Amino acid sequence: MQVGKRTFFLWALMALYWDAAGQSIPAPVIESVSVDPLTGEVSLSWSIDAVVPVDGFIVMWLHPQEGGTTNYGIDTLYNPAVRSYTFQPDALHLSPPLPDPKTGSVPFTVSAFRSLPWTPGLRSEEHYNVCLSLRFDSCRSELHLAWHPYKGWANGLLRYRVVQLPDASPPVIVAELRDTAYTISGVASNRPFRFFIEAEHLDGRIASCFRQDVFTKLSSPPSFIHSAALQYNSHEIAEITFEIDPASQTHNFALLGTDRLNGTWTPLDTLKNITANALTATDMERRGKTFYYRLAALHPCNDRYTVLSDTITALWLTAEQTEQYNTLHWEAFAGWPSAGYEIYRETTRTPEILIATVSDAETFDDDVAGLPAGEDICYRIAAARLGGTGRAFSNRVCLQPESDIFIPNAFTPNSDGRNDVYRPYFSYEPQEYSMIIFDRTGNKIFETRSPSDGWNGRLKNNRPAGEGVYGYFIRYKTAKGKIFEQRGIVTLLKP
Repeated sequence: MQVGKRTFFLWALMALYWDAAGQSIPAPVIESVSVDPLTGEVSLSWSIDAVVPVDGFIVMWLHPQEGGTTNYGIDTLYNPAVRSYTFQPDALHLSPPLPDPKTGSVPFTVSAFRSLPWTPGLRSEEHYNVCLSLRFDSCRSELHLAWHPYKGWANGLLRYRVVQLPDASPPVIVAELRDTAYTISGVASNRPFRFFIEAEHLDGRIASCFRQDVFTKLSSPPSFIHSAALQYNSHEIAEITFEIDPASQTHNFALLGTDRLNGTWTPLDTLKNITANALTATDMERRGKTFYYRLAALHPCNDRYTVLSDTITALWLTAEQTEQYNTLHWEAFAGWPSAGYEIYRETTRTPEILIATVSDAETFDDDVAGLPAGEDICYRIAAARLGGTGRAFSNRVCLQPESDIFIPNAFTPNSDGRNDVYRPYFSYEPQEYSMIIFDRTGNKIFETRSPSDGWNGRLKNNRPAGEGVYGYFIRYKTAKGKIFEQRGIVTLLKP
């Protein structure tokens, strides 16, 4: 019986499959997994024992699961002659999604299959692509490169190459090493850099990673920091305001202070993550004396100052009563060009008002004889910026005047306009007052409850009193509620 050529071919093909059915499908051997440094395309290449026929290959990635791994298919290749596969991860729509090989190391594997009947083979040993991370240390001017090693070549890895991609220039091999980290020192700031890694096999195969870019940016410091204002809060704690260059890229600052202009500036506080064009710093210690402040921009490494503000003085005001005056004292302001000192006063019943401006003095006498007795009198001074709105206010100091008394021991009621009336004199009008005049026998001849009224030297019948000695009794209550009584004698003279 003759057999046609077509029939013989089918028999031969079936015989081949019957022969292969008794043999297992070998696992392919991955030769390399590489990511194109410029495009991010992933390329796999493999080989397989050609003795056993296969109908194609399945390209997969492995997802670690509890207790093992799960294979997820990327593509099925129905061509037994194919030994490589290239794909763009961004174009895939897989479920679950494939991790991005540009930013992470992904395990890949390949298996072969036969179609009739469907028979998948063993999967290959997984290979992990190289993945680079790149970090700029601005404090040390260093680039730190670290990468996931190429996994899959077992003992076949020869070395890694660190490759730089300069702008408009061919790639440059920077280093060749077996480690998975490399540091480049002396890196210029404010420049772009691009690197990728190549893994090289002993037989010359190359597996690259996707490039990583970095810009060695250094935060630009402020071109200026100006002191703008200072005031004390209710706890006599200084609060200092500074204005900062809005173009500054520095966000960390330090408040510095000293008690002497030629002394050592000490860090008082660190202010971080400042993005506004002005900030108010608080000195948490109550100084109780004149103090000086500056603001410093911190280097990104926080190990030095890049820009310092001008000095602003926390003026410390003191005050004392001297007869009918309240005398204020302070130390000279050091800092901005000054337009002088502004003197502010308020009392229990009147709001704070500007009462005077002095140019170059550090003392001021306030005549308070005409102010009502019994009221607190409080002061602040401010150093004003020349040609600007800046003010550096002092602490607030308050005085409550007492009524000092002066009692004459004689008077001459002769109508000459000099010393015609006998009365005591107070620095501040007392809250309560009474004065009684007695003759030699103890009879009351004059009485008043007004400190502005005095005895004019006449008796109750309006006749002039005779020359001689008379007694007095004075009783008054001060603004602070103290009661004083005083007895004495006064001489009436008739020149």
